[in-house]
Amino acid sequence: MTNPHLNQFVEAWLGKAENYSNTELQGVFDRFFSLFVSFNALYQDATNQLIARQRITPQSATDSQSATKHVIAFIGPRNLQNWLIQNCQNDIDEMVRLIEDGTFYINTHRGSSLPDHASDREQTRGIKSLEPEKYCLGILKLIYKTRCNMFHGSKEFSHIQIQLLRPMNSILLAVINCLRSALGNS
Repeated sequence: MTNPHLNQFVEAWLGKAENYSNTELQGVFDRFFSLFVSFNALYQDATNQLIARQRITPQSATDSQSATKHVIAFIGPRNLQNWLIQNCQNDIDEMVRLIEDGTFYINTHRGSSLPDHASDREQTRGIKSLEPEKYCLGILKLIYKTRCNMFHGSKEFSHIQIQLLRPMNSILLAVINCLRSALGNS
């Protein structure tokens, strides 16, 4: 990692996440928030390294691109896919099932709270295709969009959310660990 304080920062937030309940509503929300703080710091560091290596332009370094496409570019799609399959494929399958069976929707039409099932289907199709780039992008987009929904208040605070956030927290932690490994080897 290029920032000497980054590991300490990430460890502190991962410790906070670990202390939250993974079975209670408040705990799964707080765990997701804490994990995302770590993820955000890591993907910003990876993005900065990609810019320094001239693999991407600073103009392409939007937050959504950094959290999705740039993470994949930094780790490598096959490496990230293999890591996720080995560490949390059951959680990925559960997340996809919950979206495909209509229990949850992640994407909404811009400017409204109406479900955008077409975008959800596009991402779950990508995951199910097992094509490394599409697989990883589908997962990371669903995580990022869930973060947007939570941070901007459109993710309902009700017990049913535990069903989605529990597997998503496991997936996010696996992504964090893979990115930490890649940053440590950069």
